[in-house]
Amino acid sequence: MFGYGSRCACFVLFLATFGCGEANGGGASGSGAAPNGAGTGGAAGSASGGSNAGGVKSSTTPMIPIEPGGPPPECLREVTLTGVTLLEPPPFDLVIVADHSGSLAWSREELAEGLTDLLDNVRGRSVRISLLTPTQYGASSALAQMPLSGDDLVLWKDPATGLAYENAVTEFTRTCTDFNGAPMPCPDALSSTPVKIRGEWSFRMPQPIAVLTPELDEAAFAAQQAQVSSAILALGANGSSVEQPLCTLGRYVTQDQASLPSHAVFLIISDEDDTSLPRECLAGYDAEVRDTAPSYTPCDTADCDAYRYSIAGRVKFQQLALRCAAFDDVGNPIPGTEQPIGLSDGSSTGCDSLGEGPCTTEEFTKAAPFCDSGLELVGCDRECIDTELACSLDRASRDIDVCTSSFEDNGTTYRDLADYCARVWKVTSGTCSTSGVNIVPSQNVTGGLTPRPLVSGNDVAELSKYIHQNATEKFGAENYLAEAIVFDPAFSCPINAGQSYAENLVEFVGDRSKVFPLCESYAPALNGIWGFAQSLITTSYPLKIKSDEHVTAVVIIGKDGAERTLDATQYEHDEKTGILEINRDAIRGTDTTLRVEITSECRKIIE
Repeated sequence: MFGYGSRCACFVLFLATFGCGEANGGGASGSGAAPNGAGTGGAAGSASGGSNAGGVKSSTTPMIPIEPGGPPPECLREVTLTGVTLLEPPPFDLVIVADHSGSLAWSREELAEGLTDLLDNVRGRSVRISLLTPTQYGASSALAQMPLSGDDLVLWKDPATGLAYENAVTEFTRTCTDFNGAPMPCPDALSSTPVKIRGEWSFRMPQPIAVLTPELDEAAFAAQQAQVSSAILALGANGSSVEQPLCTLGRYVTQDQASLPSHAVFLIISDEDDTSLPRECLAGYDAEVRDTAPSYTPCDTADCDAYRYSIAGRVKFQQLALRCAAFDDVGNPIPGTEQPIGLSDGSSTGCDSLGEGPCTTEEFTKAAPFCDSGLELVGCDRECIDTELACSLDRASRDIDVCTSSFEDNGTTYRDLADYCARVWKVTSGTCSTSGVNIVPSQNVTGGLTPRPLVSGNDVAELSKYIHQNATEKFGAENYLAEAIVFDPAFSCPINAGQSYAENLVEFVGDRSKVFPLCESYAPALNGIWGFAQSLITTSYPLKIKSDEHVTAVVIIGKDGAERTLDATQYEHDEKTGILEINRDAIRGTDTTLRVEITSECRKIIE
């Protein structure tokens, strides 16, 4: 029945290698004919047999190779073709916060071109790309005004043109009630109608500029690429000169968990640092207009409403005379925007020790945050104020003459009114006098406002902490990435007027390898995003084989049925743990399955 000849032969079936000798990753070639009835299956998932971790059937094809005229073989190799279903990577958000002011318009083509290449790399994945701006407040914030004065609470328009900033990331709304809690129409900001006002800034997440899904065909994918380029190139240049990318990201991570994916990449592109304080990143405010306290008229009868004890003296205190102004996007002061502010803590210490003159560096730093939002401190001088001040205290009766006797006020005991005036009002001279007064209900009103920042604190670092804390809570510490394309002293980029080193943004990113120069190609930054996308791929698959078996080839099959055989350096099978590890860069978004060739050692068939 069998012929005689050589003791061992080889046979090729798909990627399977049969016969005696060493198998290699691509399958040994040779001559010979299959015996009648030999199986011809072997495509992943098409034949019966045991299942693997991916749920795809394996095909085992034991065969006895022969060579015409040779002796019967003493051993054979069994080859198994096992299919492994690739797990689809989880979806992720690419959130780009891009400066859209005039000074950075030149970078849009670089970004558009780079993102087109990035989309090619992540094709086959689920990716949502959103383009946000560092501009917080736009036209809707025109209603956010200080009661009674009508002053704007936030910088929502260009001081030079009066036009509202475009592409703001917030929408402002307000609701009003009376002092019994009943809803009422919000009156004009200059109105004296008593009212309680609650203002809210909600995050306005724009529609994504691209949404990639594994199901996109060629035409649909090309349309998404075109849409990305169009959206970036069409981004207007009328953005706020006060750039707050950290505030934007703070609002993004504050969204409900249901609105967020499981993974995210934050990419900040800016030619200026973010120096805005938490009080400039508002979530809302509470304000009210109410009747004022009553006024008083003199009384010379025995039944006055109250008795006023007074000392008229002089008081000396230090004041910092500040000058604040707005600047355009390239660092030029805007005429007509300069505002004077007097800042005092009621202390005379500075006058006694330093006298009048320019502010010290410490005083300048202390005073800078007191400029209104959108304004910068341009001047600071120390002044000593010496003025007359009347210190007074109202008592319900004349039972105690506080001009000469000890008394208690708000839990504190004072020797007399002079002691009270020196300790509370800093008035240290003058003669005590008394008079009666009658209380007259006032027809005036007062307005007050309490801001509600997105995060509490007094420095930029609080916003960075807030973003990372929320991102860790929503995504997980390893499931988000922060990058920045900015100016930094480590780069050779020249800085022009209105631009600055991004110290706070670099601190936010944390890892300097994720900080890239504005004046060079954006490719390294976008490659970092590609690397993050690749890190989401599952590369380890359980693959249990027998002790005398080895993985000799791995083939990847794409959605279109195309196959490619991996080089032996692109995969590794740990026979002890039973884990097949695929090189991450060897897997593309359009791949669906692996076909693994498992070859046994030569097994004897004749004892």
